[in-house]
Amino acid sequence: MRVSRTIILLPAGLIAVAPVFAPADAQRVSKPAINKFNFNPETEYNKGIKALEAGRYGEAKAAFGRILNVLPDDANTNYVAGLAAAGLGDLGAARRFYERAIKAREDMFEARRELGVTYVKLGDRSKAQTQLDWLKAYQGQCGTGCAAAGDVAASIQVLSAAFTALPPAAQ
Repeated sequence: MRVSRTIILLPAGLIAVAPVFAPADAQRVSKPAINKFNFNPETEYNKGIKALEAGRYGEAKAAFGRILNVLPDDANTNYVAGLAAAGLGDLGAARRFYERAIKAREDMFEARRELGVTYVKLGDRSKAQTQLDWLKAYQGQCGTGCAAAGDVAASIQVLSAAFTALPPAAQ
């Protein structure tokens, strides 16, 4: 499977680059489906990633949207579509994409981190805390020996920082 890089929007406006895999279901799309929609999901995904990296969030969201019309339950594509929506400032859409990514792949800690940060930005700190608690529990199960240990720890750090960096919503 091909690995791409994608931008992660951090709460303080910083940008990090992390690996994201091409659509998991890309191999299952038949040639008739590709011809019907006149695109190859993997090629479209790569175009979306390049647009995301270049800060062309509208173009990225459109590319990922075309994939999601064919593969609506693809966790990776929903995750990066959420990043594109967040880049456009559409936190409601970003939240929905991250939620779909997690529904498709419960252990997608990157989507949980971004969903938590989005909840903080939307003023729903209790739902953000639920994501942070999940990440901490996952870290406890994963320990220091699993391949994702460093990434999970970084996700906890980013989400924890969001609570501090972003003021609570006015009550």
